[in-house]
Amino acid sequence: YESRSFYYLEINARDFGVPPLNSSSLLEVNVLDANDNPPVFSTGVYFVNVSEAVVPVHPVLQLTATDRDRGSNAARVYSIVSGNGASAFRLNATSGWLEVTSTLDRELTAQYDLVVEASDLGTPALTATSVI
Repeated sequence: YESRSFYYLEINARDFGVPPLNSSSLLEVNVLDANDNPPVFSTGVYFVNVSEAVVPVHPVLQLTATDRDRGSNAARVYSIVSGNGASAFRLNATSGWLEVTSTLDRELTAQYDLVVEASDLGTPALTATSVI
């Protein structure tokens, strides 16, 4: 499907009568997409510096993942898999925007290592992970 989504075929039929008769018809074949491509992040590791002075709901980074499939097989949802024990961050499932959700304190936590996931909506769902 990723290389060609349809084909046109000309079908010809001829008998061996006298006189021979023939007919032709054009057939359009539409190829349906299978969920055979996982999402792919634009990078495997994201590096971000965030000041502890930022206010909650401050956008930090927009994650980007692509999927070579089409339709729901290519639609992506984002989530934080691990590293957000203090719930300091929120990841918008549809836009991929990572936001600060609470006041950060560098003296308490100097670094966060978040594992994030992009999952497509195909069946079965295919996923990719990245680290922030």
